[in-house]
Amino acid sequence: MTWVKASEMLPEENTQILIHDDKSNKIEFGRYVGGRWYVEEQPSGRLREVAGVTHWCFILDYMSEDDGDD
Repeated sequence: MTWVKASEMLPEENTQILIHDDKSNKIEFGRYVGGRWYVEEQPSGRLREVAGVTHWCFILDYMSEDDGDD
């Protein structure tokens, strides 16, 4: 998993990613929308704005369409 500095590159708008909030030192599911960072609250999926995001990471999809064909 490769972490990207938020100050160097931003993710594609409204794509689910992992974010690291340096203030709380947590890694959570989030999104970057309209120039702001949001955490997805579970289980509702509601977005809550957060500050202090220092890094983000793509969520890798390990499941492929071929997995069920064995």
